[in-house]
Amino acid sequence: MSGRKHLWPLFLLPVAAVLAFVWIAPRRPGAVNEAAPGAGNGPKVADLGSRGRDLPAENAPANESETDRPPGPEPEGGEPPVEEQANSAREIDIYLGQLAHATKVNDGRGINLAHQALRNCRPHELVDERVQAALEPERSAFVRTQFFAAFHAQEPALGWAARALELRAGKFLGTDEIYDPGEEDELKAYAHTLLRRLVLQMQSSEPTADPRPLAFARNALDTQIPAWALELTLWHITEAAILTDRPELAREFEQEVRRLLERGTADLKLREQAFAVYATAQADVPALLAQMDAPWLRPYTATLVQMFPVYTPPGQLKAGSLVRTPLGDRVIQQGDAVSALVARVLAGNAPQAEKQLLIQRLCRTELPKARELLETGLQRKDANLGDYLAAWGYRARTTEDLKLLAESAAAADSATATGAIEGLRQCPLPEAAAELARIIEQGANPGTQSQALGALLARDPRKAETIVESYLGPDRDAAVRAVAVAHIPAKNTDRLKKVIDEDASPRVRQAALTRLGEMNDKKLRPYFLNVANNDPQPLIRQQAKKYADELKD
Repeated sequence: MSGRKHLWPLFLLPVAAVLAFVWIAPRRPGAVNEAAPGAGNGPKVADLGSRGRDLPAENAPANESETDRPPGPEPEGGEPPVEEQANSAREIDIYLGQLAHATKVNDGRGINLAHQALRNCRPHELVDERVQAALEPERSAFVRTQFFAAFHAQEPALGWAARALELRAGKFLGTDEIYDPGEEDELKAYAHTLLRRLVLQMQSSEPTADPRPLAFARNALDTQIPAWALELTLWHITEAAILTDRPELAREFEQEVRRLLERGTADLKLREQAFAVYATAQADVPALLAQMDAPWLRPYTATLVQMFPVYTPPGQLKAGSLVRTPLGDRVIQQGDAVSALVARVLAGNAPQAEKQLLIQRLCRTELPKARELLETGLQRKDANLGDYLAAWGYRARTTEDLKLLAESAAAADSATATGAIEGLRQCPLPEAAAELARIIEQGANPGTQSQALGALLARDPRKAETIVESYLGPDRDAAVRAVAVAHIPAKNTDRLKKVIDEDASPRVRQAALTRLGEMNDKKLRPYFLNVANNDPQPLIRQQAKKYADELKD
């Protein structure tokens, strides 16, 4: 036992000798620890086969100056290029499978992660090859759309889109209007790619290798079907021709957009885009203005007006300007001629709705003589008088302007009164709020009173609840309280119930009951039954029973 106590330190002598040698021996610059295969300069990641890489050494130098590289110029040619990591076809297919699954279960995060993984895959050619192979048998339009977005290069994407245009021409051209779920969005993605390539070719004067996208665009403009094709085509043409000021591109489609404008059946927003393309094709604005009296072009006078800078009422912060375009700049230079055109349209026999849009835009832009044009319209007192009054409120500057609106709000003609109240709502003068309050309290027409209260609430939405409560007070006239009830927020059913249960006026209670009944909420049925059985007023009971019966299962 004692012998072992004396001998055990001898086992440490070889270990001590090795440690001393390592400590004392000089170390060569750049020496690598070769103690064991694969030891490296730091810990390894878990075994990933061909994906395994060394992690940085724990005490690795932070920058080049701390390395053992001898000083001097860089070797000719710089650092050797880092070889790009390659992915296998199986890996890419796995990511595509994950993308398909995430799409089918509507997992947005999973879709984004799968797309990120596919974007990082290399080589590009193999990714595009596997994407196309996955597209071939896929039956879900939603998944095909996501697969299409995973193409790396433009050419394979264009090829697939062109193939889809050929095989499903009826759905692209509107002769086959039966779409599978998600198929319309899929076709939009293909059409977007094809139209963008078409526009780029036209901008660079390249020969159009594939005439099908051009035929698709012309068909959309001529037939206006499918609706999504017309919208997408006009968006691309507008962006290409107007924002870059390329009249030659606009002329390529001039006849198609002219026929679209002559028909006048498309949505106004799309027709205004088409008009901008037509105007760009003309290039000469004075020549264009000479055509504008034609019935098929006259409706787009409002489009020209909207190209002028935004008008800002006195005392308000400067409003942001509309998007500036070369066409808009040329139109602004012809401001007086545009004003003369507006005057002719407003004084002529254009439809009332057409004039209404023109007046609405006229009051909000810096078109020359805009205020004078509105004054002339007010004096004319035609069918658009209410529209002129609403616009006049936006341009009001003086107490005389305000007086005109206040007097018109008491007019017997409902359109005139409504226009004047709208003018008071938009009026930047603080006294307009007092005029609205006077109409609410003294007005003889409940409809006008309600409109005035709505306008007052719209002027200051933050105080809406307080304003409504002030008009629900017992000291207010029953007519005013009945008007205020209609402006209690729908979510505040408890407040409406309180009016029905406690207000002294049957008229006000009936107005509150009507407000509740219009909500068509089955949760209110027990309340209606209670009122129908217990309310002392026969009319209230009858009305409550009607609402309760309508909410039966």
